[in-house]
Amino acid sequence: MPKLVVSLKKTLLLTEEACKYAETRRFAKKKAIRNTKKKRPLHPPEKSIKAARTVYLAYPLPAMPRPVQVTTSCAHSGEDLRCVAFCPDGSRYAFTASALLFTPAPPDNLHTFLVAGHATKRGMVDGHGSRARFDKPSAMVVSYSPQGEARFVWFVDKGNHMLRTYHIALASVYLAAGSGVCGYSDGPGADASFDGPCGLVMRDRTGPEERVYTFFVLDSMNACVRLVQISEDLCMHAVVSTYVGTHKDARIVLDPNDKLARPQGLCALADGSLVIADTYNNRLCIVTPPPLRAGLLPGHMYTAAGAFGAVAMFQLNMPSAVAVHPTDKNLLYVADTNTHRICRLELPGRILTMVAGVTEALPGKSLKIRRLQTPSDGDQDHARFNRPSALVMSGAGNQLFVLDKGNKGNMRCIEFA
Repeated sequence: MPKLVVSLKKTLLLTEEACKYAETRRFAKKKAIRNTKKKRPLHPPEKSIKAARTVYLAYPLPAMPRPVQVTTSCAHSGEDLRCVAFCPDGSRYAFTASALLFTPAPPDNLHTFLVAGHATKRGMVDGHGSRARFDKPSAMVVSYSPQGEARFVWFVDKGNHMLRTYHIALASVYLAAGSGVCGYSDGPGADASFDGPCGLVMRDRTGPEERVYTFFVLDSMNACVRLVQISEDLCMHAVVSTYVGTHKDARIVLDPNDKLARPQGLCALADGSLVIADTYNNRLCIVTPPPLRAGLLPGHMYTAAGAFGAVAMFQLNMPSAVAVHPTDKNLLYVADTNTHRICRLELPGRILTMVAGVTEALPGKSLKIRRLQTPSDGDQDHARFNRPSALVMSGAGNQLFVLDKGNKGNMRCIEFA
């Protein structure tokens, strides 16, 4: 009888272990299938991107002669901001991963209000105020009426692969373009597809097309710039086409050997050219607009700063944001994420200088730097950033606002003397 009990206990134990083992195998199989579904093609080939990820070098840059002072804004401390847009009256809109925030103009700027979305819940829902849901918006612009009143907040919803808009008067969110599924396709409104859009520029509405909104959307995972034209009504009739890319139907077709690699920053110059932060190629690119009439040179792209692909030493290391000076259109500011620096580029001579940011070298290695470092305020020689990811220039051009990604998305302010 005791032998039978012992044998039964052993059988039960073995059965329990077998069930646990089978459950572990099933979980591992499901995880492998899930990872296979999420796998995306790399642009360009994996070799260049892998090198850009693993090499962290601090290329020495001359300091900008103009003194600066870096401070941390307390208005959005610890809210992990994704993007910010300032209005002429001093008010501002800002996105977290799941909510749209509004801060009134001074002197009423002591409080920030949640006007759409939810503090923590993400998703894809259009609607009024708190009913709306977002998923990591990454860029935004504000459009105004002829009287100068803010009307729409346009933004690219990176996690939902869409271009959406917030109607300020109606306090509601609407879809502008995008199917909500990652992919690549041109066409009308909801039939078009994006894949990880993360940059947005709105062209000034002048001339006969003043009732049409024209946007350039940086389609990161598709390695191209998309052109979106939207009629000025609540129906939001949109048409999406490819502006820059290696696709044969693009207006400016790039050489396949010189394609973009997961670009993350976009801004426009006065002559209509676009500046692209080609992040995984460690460079800034400028795309000249296509000709308006026959007989002119076609639009093309050239490198303004940095180097293409992976090299032993380069000026930029994973630039993720770019901003243009409001009055001097030949001045560009770049957030160089991996070196924790803010740089300035003078376009006529392509002179790259450092505005602010100190890089801490690894012990015993003078070139390789710390991937994460402790941020601090101070002057040009002492201020530290931690993976800056977004830039916004003030209207007067005397302040540059930086979103410090590695510092809980805090907003830092660089004041020029």
